[in-house]
Amino acid sequence: MISSIIFDVGGVLIENPLPKMLKHYASEFGAQQDKFDKVFFEEFSVWQNGEISEEEFWDRISVKLGKSPPGAHDLWLAGLKSNLTEHKKVIKNAYDLKKKGFKIAILSDTETPVANFLREKYEGFDAYIFSCERGFTKPHREIFEITLKELGVAANEAVFIDDKEVNVVGAEKLGIKAILFENEESLESSLKNILNR
Repeated sequence: MISSIIFDVGGVLIENPLPKMLKHYASEFGAQQDKFDKVFFEEFSVWQNGEISEEEFWDRISVKLGKSPPGAHDLWLAGLKSNLTEHKKVIKNAYDLKKKGFKIAILSDTETPVANFLREKYEGFDAYIFSCERGFTKPHREIFEITLKELGVAANEAVFIDDKEVNVVGAEKLGIKAILFENEESLESSLKNILNR
């Protein structure tokens, strides 16, 4: 019996903001996009895993680019907020499921300022699992196990929704029913089929 639904954020609750965020940051640094992207992804994983602070992240990028860091101390979150487009039907569906008695959770590979922002913006979820706070990203087994423990459910009692196939496969390896997100309509149909309601 399914009792819990686990939602990814970027690409599921909202459109994937990263491509536009990269353009935003490259512009702030006054850097060529291809050069910025290369440096960015060299440092991104340790930032997303919570191993370094935002200040240290931008300092590392500044050194590699040979440019001064932008003045804004909340540069990362500003980049998200200015490029955030919600999947409103998915969000509504999540809260409707909670009203019907399902537990709902957010599981996201994200960074500290975004984690805090998401907790406030999407209040009422039963669990919030963020890579920056747990030290693991999807599709590592540990991040899914942490999520199930937080929800207090077994793998076969949960559904996980993500827009990346590698993450869906990772969840399925643990026995979690997983849905590859394509669009709002297909997700609604897939959930109805799984939940039979």
